[in-house]
Amino acid sequence: MELRPWLLWVLATAGALVLLAANACSQRVFTNTWAVRIPGGLAVADGVARKHGFLNLGQIFGDYYHFWHRAVTKRSLSPHRLRHSRLQREPQVQWLEQQVAKRRSKRDVYQEPTDPKFPQQWYLSGVTQRDLNVKEAWAQGYTGHGIVVSILDDGIEKNHPDLAGNYDPGASFDVNDQDPDPQPRYTQMNDNRHGTRCAGEVAAVANNGVCGVGVAYNARIGGVRMLDGEVTDAVEARSLGLNPNHIHIYSASWGPEDDGKTVDGPARLAEEAFFRGVSQGRGGLGSIFVWASGNGGREHDSCNCDGYTNSIYTLSISSATQLGNVPWYSEACSSTLATTYSSGNQNEKQIVTTDLRQKCTESHTGTSASAPLAAGIIALTLEANKNLTWRDMQHLVVQTSKPAHLNANDWTTNGVGRKGGRVARGAGLGGWGACASQLTLTPRLHSEPLLWLRATGCRCHGGLGSELDDSGPPAEMHHRHPHGAQVRAGPGPGWGRGRRGPCWARLTVPVLSAQGHWEAAGGAQDGDGVPGRAQPHHPAGACSGTAHPVLQPPRRPGHPPGQPHGHPFHPAGRQVLAPSGPCPWGTVGTGGGAVVSWGTVHPRDASHVPPLCRPHDYSADGFNDWAFMTTHSWDEDPSGEWVLEIENTSEANNYGTGVALGAGAR
Repeated sequence: MELRPWLLWVLATAGALVLLAANACSQRVFTNTWAVRIPGGLAVADGVARKHGFLNLGQIFGDYYHFWHRAVTKRSLSPHRLRHSRLQREPQVQWLEQQVAKRRSKRDVYQEPTDPKFPQQWYLSGVTQRDLNVKEAWAQGYTGHGIVVSILDDGIEKNHPDLAGNYDPGASFDVNDQDPDPQPRYTQMNDNRHGTRCAGEVAAVANNGVCGVGVAYNARIGGVRMLDGEVTDAVEARSLGLNPNHIHIYSASWGPEDDGKTVDGPARLAEEAFFRGVSQGRGGLGSIFVWASGNGGREHDSCNCDGYTNSIYTLSISSATQLGNVPWYSEACSSTLATTYSSGNQNEKQIVTTDLRQKCTESHTGTSASAPLAAGIIALTLEANKNLTWRDMQHLVVQTSKPAHLNANDWTTNGVGRKGGRVARGAGLGGWGACASQLTLTPRLHSEPLLWLRATGCRCHGGLGSELDDSGPPAEMHHRHPHGAQVRAGPGPGWGRGRRGPCWARLTVPVLSAQGHWEAAGGAQDGDGVPGRAQPHHPAGACSGTAHPVLQPPRRPGHPPGQPHGHPFHPAGRQVLAPSGPCPWGTVGTGGGAVVSWGTVHPRDASHVPPLCRPHDYSADGFNDWAFMTTHSWDEDPSGEWVLEIENTSEANNYGTGVALGAGAR
C-alpha cells in the first residue's frame, strides 16, 4: 500500500518526537542549586554566597552548604558554567557541584481509593500465625517510648488526629520549601499521601478510637518533606543527616525507578550522610536507616541495582503477603535482610494506616508499607536496649527472623546452618517479628573484621576472557602497601570474542594479623576449569586473637575522609558480589556486563548464588564501580580461604569487556 506524503510526514514527525523524548529522559537535568564545601563556618559561606548572587539555603552538614541562584534556570539540560566557574575560583571554595534532579519513585502499589473502615490489622492482632509478634513486646511494656522515628518522604500530616499526639517537630523539616513544617502539599489526587501513610504504621496513637495503632504507638514521629520537588544529592543528604543525635531511626520507602533497567544510588553527599549517620549518629552508636527494597518484581528488577537498599549501612526490608506468599511486586536480590507483611493478591488484605486529610485507609501497599513496620519493631527494640549499635541491630534482625511462616521452595542454608536468604524473590533471612524477651536479653555485640580491597588494572575481553591486558598495575590497595594485593586474570583454551570458555583469575590479598601488621597471605589459585568461570581465592585470618576484631580500611588519596572505599567481601555477615546482571538475551555492555552469575564458596561449605537477569536492561554501560552485596553468609566464620566464582552464562553473541575484580571484607 502506498503511503501519502502527508502521512509520511506525520509518521516521521512522530518518530522524531519519540526519539527526542527518549533522549530527554536519558539526559541529566541541572537545577539552580549548588552543593558547596566552604570551611570556616556559616558566616564565611554566607559571604561567598552573597558575593556571587547566591542565597545560602543552609548547612547540609559539616562544611557543606546548599546554595540557590534565582537567575539560573530551575531546570536545564546543560550546566551553568559561568556561575559555576566564578564560584569555583573563590579561594574559600574547596568543592562544588551543580545539583542534578534525580528520579525517585514512591514504593507503594497504586490502587483505586476505598472508603475507610475501622481497621483490622491482621499483621498485629495475632488472630493467625502470620503476624509480627508485637503483642508480646507490648505485654512486657515496650511501646516505643522515648524513641524518635523520622519518615523521609513527601511530608506527614502533623495534625492528623492519629498522629498529632506523637508528632515530634525536632524530627521534622521541609527540605523542599526550606521551612520547619513537613505538612504535605494537598492536590486533587492526593499525590502526597505516602509519608502520612508510612508514619501511621510506625506511631499511630493507641486507644483513641481513631484509625488503627502503630507498631510503636508511644514513639515520637516526625517527617521530612523531600520528595515533593527536585530530588538532588544535596536534598537527600540534608534529609538523611537531619538532627542525627535526636532521631534514632530514619525510614525511607523510595528509591530509583523500579523499571528493571535503572542502576542508580546515592551520590557523594548522600553516601557521606550515610557514613556520618552510622559513625556519629545517636552519640556514636549509629543512626539506623530502614529502606524498602523495591517494587520492581513485575519488571524483573533487582534491588542489587539500587544503591540505597544495596548499601551496607541500610537495613533492607522486603514484603510477604497475608498468606505468607511472595508478592508479585517483590524484587529478587541478595542484599535484602528481612521481610515484613504487606499487600498481595486481590483476595488478600492490605495494610491499615493513617491517610491524608485526616482519614484512614486499609489499602497501603508494596514494600513502602513493609519498611515502616520494620522501623516500628526497631523502635520497640531500642526502647528495650538503647545501647544497641546500628550493627547490633542488623544482627538482631537476623537472629529473630524466622522463615517458618513464609511459603517458598527455594530457601538455602549457609555454612553454619542458618536457613534463609531466598534469592529468587528477595525475602532475606526470613519473616521478622519482635520478640521482646530476646531483644532485652541479647548482649551487646561487636562488629565484624573489616578488610577492604579494590583490584584494578586487570582486564578480560569477550565476556570473561579472550585476552589479557597487562598494561596497568596488577592491583592496588586504596593505600599502597609493600605487601599489596595482586590480581591476574586470563583466558582459558578456546576463548574468543563472544565465545564461552574457562577464564582463570588469581587473587593474593594481604591480611592484618592479630599482632596488627600486614602479612602477605595465600598464594595464586587458578579456576577449576568450568567453562566461563573465574575463581579468585581470598585468604582471611579474621584478625584472630584481638579483643575487638575491627580493622579500619585505609583511605586512598582524594577520597572523602572517613568513608570506606571497597565493598564487603566475606564478613560473618554481609558478603559482596551477589547475583545481578543482564539476561542472556539482553545486550551485554562493558564494565563486566557479561558476567551474569556471581557466587561464593565458604571455607567449609560451598554455596552458589544463582544468576538473575533484567530483561529490560539493554544498557551498554555495564556495572562500573558498583558494589553488589549478599546477606547469605551471615554468622559464618570469616577465617579461611574464600573463593569468588564468576560464571558467564550469556548467549554467544553477547560479549563485552570485564574489568578487574574488586572486593573487600567488612
